Amino acid sequence: MTATILKQYSNQLLHDLNLSYFSPLSYNDQTLALKQAKKVVSIQRKIKKYHLILRVTDKGYNFYIGTEKEFDKKAQNFFHDTNAFIELKENPFNKIQDNDGIPVRPIENTINAPTTNISNYLDDIIRPIFDKECQNTTIIDGTSLIQALHQYMRKGLFKSTTLFCTFDIRNLYTMLPQEEALNVLVEFLHVHGYTKV
Repeated sequence: MTATILKQYSNQLLHDLNLSYFSPLSYNDQTLALKQAKKVVSIQRKIKKYHLILRVTDKGYNFYIGTEKEFDKKAQNFFHDTNAFIELKENPFNKIQDNDGIPVRPIENTINAPTTNISNYLDDIIRPIFDKECQNTTIIDGTSLIQALHQYMRKGLFKSTTLFCTFDIRNLYTMLPQEEALNVLVEFLHVHGYTKV
């Protein structure tokens, strides 16, 4: 019984993949693909001609475009501001890696790291406390912002002189020492009356 179901599923999957990847494109799709290919070639030429760098931003939702000099300056400022890196005399990976597309900011995949389970465990314990104690001052998305603004207006606090401010914490993991982060966490828990978690 299971073998029959598995065989049917396998055949259906193969059929769907063939439809998706091996069926001829419609005339409209061919025209659209050709236009997009021409745009890509045009962008590639301009990037090469003007010595530009095009890369995905650190959050991955937008693209950054700038000159090589501008990017080098941003990289130097990042290194100077964070003091989290030292410049090596030579690149130890030169022999094994010939890649110019290395991002400035280190991105580490810690999904299977030894500390992931500990991190998840602590998050399960501490997040409900944080959410409970900070629910009145935490904005997590557009809906919660609108709800907070409605409450703000109901209390009569919204005036023509009210200023709105947003900020982005840059380089949090390299700028905030672990000891200081622990001290902030302990203080937060004590202020809200938690002596044992």
